[in-house]
Amino acid sequence: MTNKEEYQFLREEIIYDTTAVQNYRNLMYTIVAAIYAFAFTQSEPLIFLIPISVILPIFKICMGRRSSMCKIGAYLLVFLEADDSVFNWETRLHKYDNVYSKDIKKSIISPYTVSVLVSVALCIIRIDFKYFSSPENIIRLGICAVVGIVSLIIISKGQVNYIEVKEKYIKQWEYIKEQESEIEGSATS
Repeated sequence: MTNKEEYQFLREEIIYDTTAVQNYRNLMYTIVAAIYAFAFTQSEPLIFLIPISVILPIFKICMGRRSSMCKIGAYLLVFLEADDSVFNWETRLHKYDNVYSKDIKKSIISPYTVSVLVSVALCIIRIDFKYFSSPENIIRLGICAVVGIVSLIIISKGQVNYIEVKEKYIKQWEYIKEQESEIEGSATS
């Protein structure tokens, strides 16, 4: 496989992962909306927390894909763009990120965060506050709080910071490249 073919193949893989992330998000929105529609027909407010059991796995899948995109982009930068001036997208993107994106922090407002917050809010809104101090309602509020907080912690800790992760992969690929160069150098000596 030539460098050009490998480059095109890997760029297509990044595009595939980007499309997959969007498809997973669309699936999440569809399932969550269907559960909300069902929950509105029921009297139990805790049903509004069920979408979180869909949101978190899809979040993990999407973050895995995002990390994979970073790994592929770093590989392209280190192995295929370093020696060939024809391919420069990842190199230029990395330079751009270094110049313009230093102040960008991980976004805590994501579709996953919003979906969890909406689920918890709908659950709380559906609680009958005429009997606020009833043991059932106190338990419901406790469940909402625990599920909401744990979910938001999972999302905030699992959020992929594109710049940091890509930088990590660039260093790892550079190490691999150095190791290969040392092996090739000792083989020719």
